Amino acid sequence: MPARDKSHRPSSEQSSRLAGNAQPNRPSSSGRPRAPKPSRAKSPEEIFLEKAAQIAEPWDENFTKFKHPLVLQGATYQPQMLFDVTPYPADPDSTPEANLVRSPNNEFAYMNRVWKRGQAIPLLQNRREGLVYWDQDVVIPVLLDGRTLAVWMSLTPMEVLTLREGISLAKGTVVIGGLGMGYLLRKVCEKPNVHRVIVVEQSRELLNWFGDRICAEQPKVTDVICGNAYEQLGKFDSETRYLFDIWPMYEDAAADPEFQAAKRKHPHVWGWGDYHLA
Repeated sequence: MPARDKSHRPSSEQSSRLAGNAQPNRPSSSGRPRAPKPSRAKSPEEIFLEKAAQIAEPWDENFTKFKHPLVLQGATYQPQMLFDVTPYPADPDSTPEANLVRSPNNEFAYMNRVWKRGQAIPLLQNRREGLVYWDQDVVIPVLLDGRTLAVWMSLTPMEVLTLREGISLAKGTVVIGGLGMGYLLRKVCEKPNVHRVIVVEQSRELLNWFGDRICAEQPKVTDVICGNAYEQLGKFDSETRYLFDIWPMYEDAAADPEFQAAKRKHPHVWGWGDYHLA
C-alpha cells in the first residue's frame, strides 16, 4: 500500500484509541469535557487505493483474464517501449515536444504516457466491456497521428486481450496484415509451431521509422511487404494463417464488407475485433 501523507496519519490520541487504550476526555478550562474531534472522512480515491492494494493482481500478458473491474499491480505491467523518451503524465495533445518522438515526415508520433494509479482505462474483449485500474502509476507506449496527436494505438491490457485469439490461431506460415507497434508480431514469433512470418504494412513511413528494425529482430520474419494486406490472400499454401489488424476501431472488422468477403473466400483469416469468431 502506498505510504500515506503525514497529514493523514492518526494523532497520538487516535492511535491509543485504536490500540484499545483510550483516555477519558480532559476537561476544558470551563470544567466541561471537551468534545472529541471528528475524524477526517477518507476521500473516494483513498478508499479505492486501499481496496486496490488488497485485490490487485499481477499482470501476465499470456494469462490475465478479462474481468470488471480489473485491478492490476502496476509493478508487473512492463510493456516494451519503442523509443527511449521521458514519460509524460498528460493527454497526448498537451504533451511537450520534448516528450514526443516524431516520424521523419510527421505522419506518426510516439510517447510514453504515464497512467496514474486509480485512473480508469477502458477494457474490451469481444462484446464484454469493463475498466482496468492499477495500484501505482504505469507507463504505456502510445502511437499517435503525427498531425492531430490523436491516439492511433497504445499497448493497454485491452490491446493485449483482444489480440489473443489471433495469436492462438497462428501456426506454420503466418501473414500479419498491419504491423502496428509490433506486439502481435512478437507474440506470433514466440510460438514454437510458427515457422515463417510475412509482415504486410501499408505505411512506408512506419516501416522506415521503426518497422524494418523490429521485423529484423525476429528471425522467423522472411518477408516485409509494403502494400495492401488483402493482395496477399491466396499467395501462399492453403494452411497459411492470415492475421489482420488494420482497423482504427475495435468494432470495425465485423462491419467491414471487404474483410467479411475475404474471410468467406479464403480459409484461416482472422481480424482484430471480428465478433463472429468469438
